[in-house]
Amino acid sequence: MGANGKIQVLTFSLDRDPELVRSFMKEKGYTFPVIADPELEQRLFPSEGGIPQSWVIDWQGRRSDPFRVWSFGRIVLEVEKLAKSD
Repeated sequence: MGANGKIQVLTFSLDRDPELVRSFMKEKGYTFPVIADPELEQRLFPSEGGIPQSWVIDWQGRRSDPFRVWSFGRIVLEVEKLAKSD
């Protein structure tokens, strides 16, 4: 969430075939950015317990605890926790 209050969704894909990523995004109608790199898991999340995982990252780069279920309530909870840590 940026300082302006807007939310940006960003995803990471570990697929080795970029066409799989493109077709999945198109099929689902997703338009947010995807960083596709099969080496991301070890570089970014070496001891995080595997994927899939989700986080909320505030405009200062602080990351919430990882969670696996993207419910609206969980997202709001994580945003509120980060806002209180200012």
